[in-house]
Amino acid sequence: MGAKEALEISENIQRPTEAKVTRIEQLKSSAPYGIALGIIFAIALYIRAVLPYKSVFLADGTIRFGGNDPWYHMHLVHALLHNYPHALFYDAHTIPPYGVYIHFGPLYDHTIALLSIIAGLGHPSSHLVDVVGAYFPAVLGALVVIPVYFIGKHLHNRGTGLLAALIIATLPGQFLSRSLLGFTDHHVAETLLSTTTILFFMLALRSARAQNLSFKDLNRNWHAIRYPLGYAVLAGVAYAAYQLCWPGAPLFGAIIVIASIIVYIAEHIRGRTVDYLTMVGITAFVVELILILPWLHPDMGFSTFYYSWFHAAVTLGAIAAFVLMHAISRELNRRDVNPYYYPVLLIAGTAVGLALLSVILPTLYHTIVNSPNMIFARHTGGANTIAEASSMLMDRSGHLSIGKNSMVYGNFGNCFYVSIFGILILGYYIVKRWKPEEILVLIWTAVMLLSIYGQNRFAYYYAVNVAVMSAYFSTKILAFMGFEDTRTTIKDLPQFLAKNAGYILLAILLVAILVYPYGPAPLALKQARYAGGPGAPWYNSLTWMRYNTPDTGLSYYGPYERPPPGEPYPYPDTAYFVLSWWDYGHWIEIIGHRIPNANPFQSGIGGGKSHAPGASTFFTAQTEDEANEIADTLGTRYVVSDVEMATGKFYAITAWDCDTEGYWQTVQTSGGPQNFPSMKYYNSMEGRLHIFDGISLSHYRLVHESMAGNTAELGYRQVYNLYTQMDPDFHNKYPDLPKSVAETNTGYVKIFEYVKGARITGTAPPNTTVSLSVPILTNQGRAFNYTQTTTASSNGTFTFTVPYSTDGPIAGGTQFDTMPSDMYTITLLGRPHQVSVSEEDVMNGSTIKVT
Repeated sequence: MGAKEALEISENIQRPTEAKVTRIEQLKSSAPYGIALGIIFAIALYIRAVLPYKSVFLADGTIRFGGNDPWYHMHLVHALLHNYPHALFYDAHTIPPYGVYIHFGPLYDHTIALLSIIAGLGHPSSHLVDVVGAYFPAVLGALVVIPVYFIGKHLHNRGTGLLAALIIATLPGQFLSRSLLGFTDHHVAETLLSTTTILFFMLALRSARAQNLSFKDLNRNWHAIRYPLGYAVLAGVAYAAYQLCWPGAPLFGAIIVIASIIVYIAEHIRGRTVDYLTMVGITAFVVELILILPWLHPDMGFSTFYYSWFHAAVTLGAIAAFVLMHAISRELNRRDVNPYYYPVLLIAGTAVGLALLSVILPTLYHTIVNSPNMIFARHTGGANTIAEASSMLMDRSGHLSIGKNSMVYGNFGNCFYVSIFGILILGYYIVKRWKPEEILVLIWTAVMLLSIYGQNRFAYYYAVNVAVMSAYFSTKILAFMGFEDTRTTIKDLPQFLAKNAGYILLAILLVAILVYPYGPAPLALKQARYAGGPGAPWYNSLTWMRYNTPDTGLSYYGPYERPPPGEPYPYPDTAYFVLSWWDYGHWIEIIGHRIPNANPFQSGIGGGKSHAPGASTFFTAQTEDEANEIADTLGTRYVVSDVEMATGKFYAITAWDCDTEGYWQTVQTSGGPQNFPSMKYYNSMEGRLHIFDGISLSHYRLVHESMAGNTAELGYRQVYNLYTQMDPDFHNKYPDLPKSVAETNTGYVKIFEYVKGARITGTAPPNTTVSLSVPILTNQGRAFNYTQTTTASSNGTFTFTVPYSTDGPIAGGTQFDTMPSDMYTITLLGRPHQVSVSEEDVMNGSTIKVT
């Protein structure tokens, strides 16, 4: 054996050892950053899981989930476990009479169910499932710091990653609220998985471009393609998981395609190969397509709201785009055509493709063309009253709103303004060097910024961009001043800190401005202590409804057989529906186990220019007859109102009905002009029910009320009494309204039953006034008088239709705890006559003759 061979053997023996030493050194130098990231994760989890604990896990053992949709998600989880492994894809318990095909992605609920099964050793209790569901969003929200760290790290350096992670961990607003303990909604999963998708696609592009990956490597160099295509596969898996949490995930597919188009153009014009980009893009989208195909439902057509052919079509379109862009680039290079013709051909090809699509598949074409309006356009009318659907950057008058009192500041604080500079610097470096990962991050940020212009709900996405961009700007400033992120070990950390003391102090100052105490973190710490959800008045009232109103006869957990498209669900004869404002529909279904007419899917609202029957038209109805017609059309038996519907939310009710005029009038007071409710408001069904307790209504009776709250109702009652006192002719104008109301707050939530009503008839001298009254005592110990007044006809008869029973509830009916404390009193010519009315009379519409 010669010296040359001996040397090679020696080197081969030493290489693994040297590589091992290098990896150990890398781990040591990364340890401080890993520890710091672990601390940031713990901070994020503390804010989300510990601070709101008492507002979610109540002293009586109740777990109060936040918001509205979290309750529905937990219903789906329980239904899944009840029918395991079959999920509830169609729900007849909501949006009658057709039921609803559930548009929520399956992955979120299946994950909670699976974790519950594991935690419960195969047999989880209902309480355990709720506990797992409550903690799930908090853990996902804390996990977001990990992809955010790596995006920041690979965009600039590890300092950028740590600062970005710290910012996202402590931001208030939409992202925080949707990742708190008990807010069991898919939104936090959207943020985590979309950010992870961007991270892996970013890593795939970096790795593939650095290795100058080409199609030739597929046959001869698997080592070269291992990392680029591995990252691409992970990007596809993350994108598929994201899509199975939210049907709107193609938005991020569009972000990747748009960024890729720009990269294709930049690389082609600069004479670089585009093989790597094509390989990464096709790999990611093919993997995603394979994973989502089993979940698509062909009968949904090309709907964007459900898992339909639309989702497969846009993925196939993305794959086709990568193939065509690569083929055009290659052909132009082969023909040695001026590279600037490339973008022109891409634009022309896109136009031709859309034109062909409009002819071949017009439904898909219109879905694609109209999709941007759903996300980026500002909403008007009733939709603009949805808290999460209004613009974050504009106020209701259409003016730019990004100051300290704006939603922008409430969600991002100082970080929003700093991030704008980060975007500008990133744009500068893109023009300077055209790195594909930087282009991807910029397009991602720009699209999400445009999204919060359309709907502020997308702030839970844009929070990540704000964190990354503000950290990017800050660490770029540090780098510009001479401080660069360097590797160190825990052992060398004191020396590192001493050597860079000045820069460390500047970094601390930046943290103070972007995080705490001058950043948004103090607001996050305050917001995190309350997780939202139904308060005691709503929860207790709906619990009462569940156990004191007749069962609907419809299975609560399903499964339900979906009827043919366009046909109503065959509800049992015992079924009935509950009408309230759409905000409360999920609570009515999940807490009350009843079928709501309207719910947070923005269904059953009605109104609009056609004034279609629904919640908005019912509550704004100016006569009882009009309201009865709507209730009959909707199959309503119970009406639930809360004080928010009667005060602050009433504008939204009128906006959805496209009838906002005349409900308020401006009055000049010592404190300046103020808006007060007008008589049109008091004549509305909402005013009659909540402010007047249904007094004088013939078919609506208060059957239960919650405790009172310190609310604006008191002011509404005081204003009404002023009207009655100031107008001598008031009672002639409004004979069916009460003469006055007690100036006090009443039940925060009130449940009314819509009944046929008993008919009390009698004789009296023609054209004489006849009055009726009965004292009502509520379950809260509050007393009021139910009254009616009528005039005997020319033939000497009178009729009252009354909703209350003086004999109490009966088996199988409403077990009301608000009822008359005495018999009805009919007063005629100054003489009282008492009348007893049975529950059967009220429910059957029987006639009671009095003499």
